[in-house]
Amino acid sequence: MTRHPPNIRQVANERNKRELDAIDRKILKLLQENGRATNQWLSKQVDLSPTPCLERVRRLESEGFIHGYRAVVQPDMVGYPMLIFALISFDRAIDGVYEKFSEAISQIKEIVECHMVTGDVDFVMKIRVEDINAFRHLLEDKILRLPGVRITHSYVAMHEAKAGGIAPIPD
Repeated sequence: MTRHPPNIRQVANERNKRELDAIDRKILKLLQENGRATNQWLSKQVDLSPTPCLERVRRLESEGFIHGYRAVVQPDMVGYPMLIFALISFDRAIDGVYEKFSEAISQIKEIVECHMVTGDVDFVMKIRVEDINAFRHLLEDKILRLPGVRITHSYVAMHEAKAGGIAPIPD
């Protein structure tokens, strides 16, 4: 039987059974909207003095609720305007295929997201490339050579109706 690699969020969720209070939830919402917010500004928004606010942020970070901070870069402005979704089906007869696949895709910069899904396919990849020719080379030279890949289906995005989603946090 093939084992699936542990999902980092599942591990964090199992480890963090603590209930978030209203202030923690508000801090998370505000930081998702503006990861560069100063502690002074944040503390005013959640009606805490700066020291307890900073302690809460650090606790949310150490407990895994906050995984990191990053800039949101426009892909087309840095040379990767084409967005493609690739659906991957596996040959399950290969021992350890999911682990080998996961390790291999982590080395391919153009694959910006990859999710194991239910249904007729095993994984959905979100890919950013310069153009269709670059995707063809990526598909032929890397994706089709990944461990266990049996079939791929690709879909070029014509318009991003919603991107860069924020995790919903209950009030």
